[in-house]
Amino acid sequence: MVENRRTTVYLDPDLHRALRLRSAEGDCSISDLVNSAVRRSLVDDAGDLVASGERAAEPTVPYGGLVTATELRFHAVEDGIAWLRQVAEEPSADSRPSLEILREVRTDAGGVEQGTDAPSDAGSGV
Repeated sequence: MVENRRTTVYLDPDLHRALRLRSAEGDCSISDLVNSAVRRSLVDDAGDLVASGERAAEPTVPYGGLVTATELRFHAVEDGIAWLRQVAEEPSADSRPSLEILREVRTDAGGVEQGTDAPSDAGSGV
């Protein structure tokens, strides 16, 4: 049998309350919950160290370059959303709902209609 070691840990009152409740619900001790959480954390850390070692030979990406690329993608998404809102608000020439027209444009561009596995034949004359 493994002999447990005693230690003192100071917990935030809300965290202690949550542990007490979880302990009562799960029919286990607070010590069991803390042991399990620490064990999981140490396993995660070990996995991170292994992954870090495996990636050591990969090139380093400067943080500034990463931020710039992320910002560009974010702004592209924002621009796309703004365009979709504009299209949704504008009345169409043939009074069809904008969403219907967008689906048609998507299909004409070779997209896949929602709910199908292949590009739609709509408008291709097949």
